[in-house]
Amino acid sequence: MPNLRRRQPRQHRLTNSISPNAKRKREPKKIVYLFGAGATQAEVDYLGASQVNLLMRDANSLEGVSSSILKRTGTTGRAFRGIDNGVDIEKLISLLLNSGVDEHTKLAEKMRVCYFEEIRERLVRSKIIKNPQLAKSLFQMHGNKRLKDVETLSGIIYDKP
Repeated sequence: MPNLRRRQPRQHRLTNSISPNAKRKREPKKIVYLFGAGATQAEVDYLGASQVNLLMRDANSLEGVSSSILKRTGTTGRAFRGIDNGVDIEKLISLLLNSGVDEHTKLAEKMRVCYFEEIRERLVRSKIIKNPQLAKSLFQMHGNKRLKDVETLSGIIYDKP
């Protein structure tokens, strides 16, 4: 015997209405940009500050941030150098802080201060602080009416370069 139960009309998944022809305006997607060292270095290069290296490792005969911090603190970091002779300064600071040894903790704190100063000095030298082209361009792009219907800018996060 055939199933005589009457089926309920399906709800359309985008509109929550029973009629598939009913249209509801979609909410714009919320967008957050996360910029790290690569984006910041690209902006430095775009601005023409070719003598500034914001990356951790030495590159193109320019000293990297890690090397500068090690010099400032009078530390070689030899025990923490990788195969390519680079030092992950952030991991080194974390390891020193968590070692439980006062001497290491003091060195890690000194490295943190040097890290902040080094990045700040390099950003000032590259003129990104006065002329942040990447952020300006994103604000301009998200000011476009047609784009606002599709996505909205919720935030820009700059990770440590």
